[in-house]
Amino acid sequence: MSKYYTIDEIVRRWVDDNGLHLFTSCKGEETRVVRLTDAQGRTYGIGIDPPNSGQVTVRYYAWDFRKRNKTETVSIERVGDALEDALAQVRKWMGA
Repeated sequence: MSKYYTIDEIVRRWVDDNGLHLFTSCKGEETRVVRLTDAQGRTYGIGIDPPNSGQVTVRYYAWDFRKRNKTETVSIERVGDALEDALAQVRKWMGA
């Protein structure tokens, strides 16, 4: 069973609703990451940690991640809201 089973439906609905691509593995490890690219080719990301004790951490960052990055930990019930917040912030960073 996936480490993300309690939030996968929420995450996949958010990805579909926003026309994004979800990466589910990296170097053989299970993951949940969305990457966006701006007109200049700079990469931005939204990463979702597996739930832990009913909490989920959403991490989002700009291409200059040392300057522009945020982390939000929320209850499973608020994952959808946290993802919307993350996407809105990333789009601001992108100038979209």
